Amino acid sequence: KQQFEVENWQKRVFHYIESKQNVFLSVPTSGGKTIVVTGSILATNYKVLIVLPTEALAFQVASSLDGMMSKKTEHRICALWTENYRYNIERYHILISTPSIIEKNLENIYTQFDYVIYDEVHCLNYEEIGGSIERMIHYFSKSSFFALSATVHNVKEICTWWQNVIKAPIQIEIYKKRFINLERHTVINGNQVYLHPLSIIQFEDLKSQENALDTLAFCPRDIAECWMAIEKIFKNNP
Repeated sequence: KQQFEVENWQKRVFHYIESKQNVFLSVPTSGGKTIVVTGSILATNYKVLIVLPTEALAFQVASSLDGMMSKKTEHRICALWTENYRYNIERYHILISTPSIIEKNLENIYTQFDYVIYDEVHCLNYEEIGGSIERMIHYFSKSSFFALSATVHNVKEICTWWQNVIKAPIQIEIYKKRFINLERHTVINGNQVYLHPLSIIQFEDLKSQENALDTLAFCPRDIAECWMAIEKIFKNNP
């Protein structure tokens, strides 16, 4: 297995979880959330409930955890409970499930968990499952929580509401950088066309928004295309 250096924000989150603090983490997709979740779960002996919005995501997380199990953590029993699948639900240390299943089976699951992890917590705003997630926050208000999302923009507003529910402080960690190797494309007249991220920025945006470029992420092709365009314009003006 490859070794890598964890970021400072990841170290802070590990510390929060080690001391059973409530954490709200906002990090872009591919920004490093997965290693924090799996690493923190497997590094502790906490009884953990992982809440995923869909069965497909529940399968994905269960597979990731299983792949990271080692001799030091193989004693930790992982359970999966979805609409169509039940595995190890009689006895477990980690339960992976969805909001609707948890609500329907609360009398069997109970609320005695050291940590509840709400992945894709922006689904609070979804009509189909938002109500279930909100009720779960009340059900499990005595457990520490770890909420994650890549798309929540009003983090402080949500945490203010959440603090009023649980009557406890929340550690907020916001990280905006990400690794990206995905090219953007759009469809024009039925044809797929490459889309450079700078093409959505207008000169007026740069004048009116001081940080207009902060949220743009370039893949290798984006950087190369930008360099070639600049060279073409300024090649005779070093």
